[in-house]
Amino acid sequence: MKTVSRAKVVIGRGFVCVLSLAASVIQWGCVSTRPVVLARSVDITGPIHEVPVRVTDGSMKGQLRLTPHIEFSGRKSLDGTTGLNNDTNLERYGNYDSTSNVYWTLPSYVAGLSLDYGLSEAVSLSAGATYTDMNGNKSYEWDGGMAVCFQDRILGGRLEVGVQWQDISYNVILDRYDLISYSSTDGSTVRYLYSIDRYGRYLTANFYCDFVLNTKVESSPVNGFVRAGYGVTSILSNDMLRATEDGDIATSVGFFSLTPGLFFDITKWNRLLVGCDFISPAGMTGSNPRWLIMPLVQVDFTI
Repeated sequence: MKTVSRAKVVIGRGFVCVLSLAASVIQWGCVSTRPVVLARSVDITGPIHEVPVRVTDGSMKGQLRLTPHIEFSGRKSLDGTTGLNNDTNLERYGNYDSTSNVYWTLPSYVAGLSLDYGLSEAVSLSAGATYTDMNGNKSYEWDGGMAVCFQDRILGGRLEVGVQWQDISYNVILDRYDLISYSSTDGSTVRYLYSIDRYGRYLTANFYCDFVLNTKVESSPVNGFVRAGYGVTSILSNDMLRATEDGDIATSVGFFSLTPGLFFDITKWNRLLVGCDFISPAGMTGSNPRWLIMPLVQVDFTI
């Protein structure tokens, strides 16, 4: 008897819900709902991964080059704004303005070791790893790529593309809205639901591209190089936040880099390179600073 009574209660409640929904549809017309997720703040801790400079000044076929390197950050932080704190459908409801919502804390240094092996006169494979320690928070990153090289009597060049795996720490505050449209009244309203606070670490894979042009004048004790590069770092992903049901929140930030420098031979089998990275973020508006200045030092050992 109790089972029958419970069943009647459930059926009765379901009938009431159906009647309420039908009344709402009659009053308002068709109702459509979609979630909108905005990033109130995105705190990132980790390096901007830059691969070492690889110059071309001789045949690399069958040779292995080892490159320990270190890069210093003259600026300890970076901030800016992404499109994740704005939505045109929410402008009338006084959503977030264009103030910064991404805050990136940089390490004071990044140290690494890179390998480069010549498959032929014109093709080379590279791989490397970097390490940094930020107040006891250790970070390891990896990269791998393929390069096409060319050279003549006084110039050498190298075009490299690859993937870098970056270890990122994050603390993200998201705000979710429901955008509810009523077709019969041709209007819409927004109802604030809740905030989502997520934090942790994740390993993200992104591509990079580097072009290096250098001199190779044998009679000169010092030669020069310039590198132009572009790399991408994912700062939010749906999989990382496990919030795909709340809307699309994936985004990334690109970095343009320009690196002039000098190199000279120490012995026949090794050389010293010094330079300075000038790095500018892309995909963020109002970034501060506009350019990051990061000196670098590396040594090439040829085996």
